[in-house]
Amino acid sequence: MRGIADVVEFSEAEYESQFTTRLNNYQGLWKVTPVEYKRGKPKKDDRDTVQLCAQVICLEEMMKVKIEFGELYYAQTKHRQRIEIDEKLRIRVYSLAEKMHEMFREGITPPAEVGKHCSICSMVDLCQPRLTKKYRSVANYIRSAFLESEETE
Repeated sequence: MRGIADVVEFSEAEYESQFTTRLNNYQGLWKVTPVEYKRGKPKKDDRDTVQLCAQVICLEEMMKVKIEFGELYYAQTKHRQRIEIDEKLRIRVYSLAEKMHEMFREGITPPAEVGKHCSICSMVDLCQPRLTKKYRSVANYIRSAFLESEETE
């Protein structure tokens, strides 16, 4: 997996365990806590917790440490919510990742779901949801572009 975390906090730990790591150029042991910042408020679905768990999985692999929880900060509520990274959530992330890889192997790109959430999404320029909403075959596009060019001549 690969990801970009908003913030990763390191807090000093008193004793060594599977939940601690050592950091280059720093003395002692450290616990790792990813914090994901969101503009709005908590969602009705699990997209924020899934993203946070995926970041946890990446950090665990990179830092050879076990992470018990992460935190979501919602700007609209000005509240930080602790999320336990349990086995059920990890299985959900792995299942979604496998589904994504399967779609990639099959060359399937699902259409984007256009909504008000698009205006605050950092991926909107890559996703381009308005372009994928309507199905237009390449042949129809070329035919209409060809006709337009003949009309302007």
